[in-house]
Amino acid sequence: MSIGLVLIFTGSVGITVHKKSAIGTVAIVLLCAAGFYDFQKISYSSVDRERGLLAIEQSAYAEIRVIEKEGYRYLLIDGGVHSICDTDSSASVYPYVEVMDLPKYFFEEAGDMLLIGLGGGSLVTNYVQNGWTVDAVEIDSVVSRVAFQYFDLDPASFRLFHMDGRQYLTNTNRRYDVLLMDAFGSGAVPFHLATRDYFQLIKTRLKDGGILAINIESVGWKSRIIAALAKTLQQAFAHVMVLPVAEPPDALGNLILLATESNAALVTALEGNNRSIRQKFQENYAQVHAWDNRFFPEINDVPTITDDFNPIELWSESVNYAARKDLHRFFGSAKLSW
Repeated sequence: MSIGLVLIFTGSVGITVHKKSAIGTVAIVLLCAAGFYDFQKISYSSVDRERGLLAIEQSAYAEIRVIEKEGYRYLLIDGGVHSICDTDSSASVYPYVEVMDLPKYFFEEAGDMLLIGLGGGSLVTNYVQNGWTVDAVEIDSVVSRVAFQYFDLDPASFRLFHMDGRQYLTNTNRRYDVLLMDAFGSGAVPFHLATRDYFQLIKTRLKDGGILAINIESVGWKSRIIAALAKTLQQAFAHVMVLPVAEPPDALGNLILLATESNAALVTALEGNNRSIRQKFQENYAQVHAWDNRFFPEINDVPTITDDFNPIELWSESVNYAARKDLHRFFGSAKLSW
């Protein structure tokens, strides 16, 4: 806001000098002041609990909202839903969270997990409750504060680092059994977290037999963005597959990309000997659906995404458009769309 004010002031001085009149300057300053007042009002003073808007804040990175509707609490980051929990139990009801639990079944005992992208913290809670040691990286401190305040995330149950995920992996020497990527919102894919160079860095931070799982929203199971990510992952990992959460196959929804270099249990399951693995989650519909519909995308007509060539932000615009339409329709009945 300060930088914007300086730029507007500089422009107003130029107009004054050019037009030899202070009217333009006065008008711009008044508009600027009104805009700043409106920004503050929208960001911090529009909580309306009667309609279900519990919190709204503008952080350095995004707009964060917490909304309740019909017994569920939602965390929205820049208009994309990142967490959904039951208001009575605080348990996650987002199906992709259950599918991101699958890597646990490919280890004999609990190990070390790293989460990049905290959201409401459901993934942290699920792994901690199963005895895992969890580290989480979240770039936005407002998101973590909201998770603690509104989603019953226990700050003492894990270690939290406020920084960029790639920066953390570059600076740490710690290695993990499971690395979960949950930093991709609808239409907001951080380009530097979706490249061959980044996935090769992740590989060095996984233990032998480690598993990487990436949650991403897509319009359709076999979209270009899914195929390109799968092809890019194959530059770093020997085994890559896609676990669909969305239904039907051509609709907007979540998909999980799973990758490993040498996890014996996962490789064996992929080869068809998966009875013992499937029995571990046979009562969970989302997990059974995702595993039974796993597939390997056609990757011949898509490029490998690198730090030097990365169109993923352009591709994600169609996802962004579809997600916003759904969001307005869903929250519109409570007059909470924007």
